[in-house]
Amino acid sequence: MWHRWTPEEIEILRAVYPIGGPLATLERLTEIGAEHDLVKIMRKADLCKIPGPPWTEEEDDIIMQAWLMGKPAFDIDKLLGQAGYHRRVGEILKRQRELGLLTLTTGQCNNVLLWGGEYRPLTDSTAKLIRRWHAEGDAPEYLAKELKRPLWLVLAIIRGEPWEKRWEQERAKRGLRPDDTIRRLREMTGRARETA
Repeated sequence: MWHRWTPEEIEILRAVYPIGGPLATLERLTEIGAEHDLVKIMRKADLCKIPGPPWTEEEDDIIMQAWLMGKPAFDIDKLLGQAGYHRRVGEILKRQRELGLLTLTTGQCNNVLLWGGEYRPLTDSTAKLIRRWHAEGDAPEYLAKELKRPLWLVLAIIRGEPWEKRWEQERAKRGLRPDDTIRRLREMTGRARETA
């Protein structure tokens, strides 16, 4: 059902949206009996040129990680939603520019992605590729060499054995941390956050 925005609802949108975002705005509008959903709230905020709340470090991390994996803004929007954030695609594209992601060359991206050598972060898609290519006839030794991954890891993935705990232990031995990729990306874009 379509519902016209009242002056009172627009006033609430202007007051709440820049601080609490669409979810807080929805809660406040629901309290007064207004019938709007998140999409309508974000569209109206966009039409009224009302900025969203400040970006959080977690949102930036999600955007950078997804961008490194080649995900488009509309997929990043879904990932942010799964983490409890609601941003418009246009806001995400603007944030990518602000973070300096759109100015990086392919070589710079590869340097970030390959940081940590054979113990660089492992994605689900890499594990799926290892299983698929092995099923198509590629030897584990060949896969380990081509993908620049340790043989024990490739064998564990092929056999369906648990490998995550050992993986983290091996990374820790080498001084690698889960956030290394994001930290390197921030260094390259000049957007490193202060750490306590």
